[in-house]
Amino acid sequence: LSLSELQNRYVELHGTRALTLIRHNAVAFETNQGKNLMVNQQLVDFVKNLRGYTIFMWSSNTPQSIVPILKEHHLDGQFSKIVTRMDVDLIKPDPEGFYKLYDSSVPKEQYLMVGNSWLDRDAAKGASIDFFQIDYFNLIRVSL
Repeated sequence: LSLSELQNRYVELHGTRALTLIRHNAVAFETNQGKNLMVNQQLVDFVKNLRGYTIFMWSSNTPQSIVPILKEHHLDGQFSKIVTRMDVDLIKPDPEGFYKLYDSSVPKEQYLMVGNSWLDRDAAKGASIDFFQIDYFNLIRVSL
C-alpha cells in the first residue's frame, strides 16, 4: 500500500475531515520539502515546443508547489487545464483527476498520459487511456 493509496483510503473512510487534514499537510510538506525539487529540462523543452496538441497537467502535488515552477520555466501558459490534488478527493492512482480533464466529445483513444511512476500508469489504466512512461531524467536542481 503506497502513501497515495493510504491517503485515498482515509478520505474514503473519513470523508471531508480527512481530506481537509491531508490537503493542509500536503501544502505544509511541499512548502518545506519542495526546496530541493529536480526539474527534467528535456521534458520542459519538449512541452515548450509541442505544437498541434491540447495538453493538460494532472498532478498529485499542490498548486502551491506546481505554479511557481511552471512560471519559473515559462510553462504557465502551456496547459489548457491543470488538475492538482486540491481539485480532487482521491489522488493517483485513482483516475478521478482524469475526469476533471476529460471531454466526452473526444474519444479516450485520443488521450495519452505521460508519467514517471506506477501511480501514473495505474491512474491511466483506471481511466482506460494510453500511457507513456518516462524513465530517463536529466534532472537539474531548482531553488524555490
